[in-house]
Amino acid sequence: MVLISACSSNPAPAPLPRSSTPVETSTGAPSPAGDPVASPDGPPTMPAAVQGRGARSAKAFVRYYIATINYAATTGDLRRLRSLGSHNCGSCMAIAHNIGRIYEAGGHIEGRGWRLHTVRMLQITGQDATLSLGVTLEPEIVVKSTGAQAEHHQGARQPMTAFLTRTRGQWLLSRLDLVT
Repeated sequence: MVLISACSSNPAPAPLPRSSTPVETSTGAPSPAGDPVASPDGPPTMPAAVQGRGARSAKAFVRYYIATINYAATTGDLRRLRSLGSHNCGSCMAIAHNIGRIYEAGGHIEGRGWRLHTVRMLQITGQDATLSLGVTLEPEIVVKSTGAQAEHHQGARQPMTAFLTRTRGQWLLSRLDLVT
């Protein structure tokens, strides 16, 4: 598994691609209709639930962010992913940089992506929310540049903590940490 640096001392995992299956809810069941799903036809659609201020909207935003990571890793299209992180989110920038570096060098990433098993609200106050995430990083194949040898990475379960902030009426990711 390829790792990248996060804002804190905890590293954030490199994104895994190709999530064509629904993001999962905290029960482990497929997400309800309207949750974002990455598709080869285009980026995931932001669900209306993201527009709120409470726990439900923060959880919907995290699901959308993970689906957007999977789309970016599948396609190399980073525009939407870059717009979902705050300007000082080092882990957001590192994830986008890692994907961009591979695609700019003519490489690609193959796999099923990050699979979200649980999303649990830890705290929500004013404009900030902290969520606990249960994520499976599916096995992946990374070709770092044109003609490079394919690298096979095993998948793993990886708990994470997502820190969100509301800016200009919308949620943004301000940090994504691995839980070790």
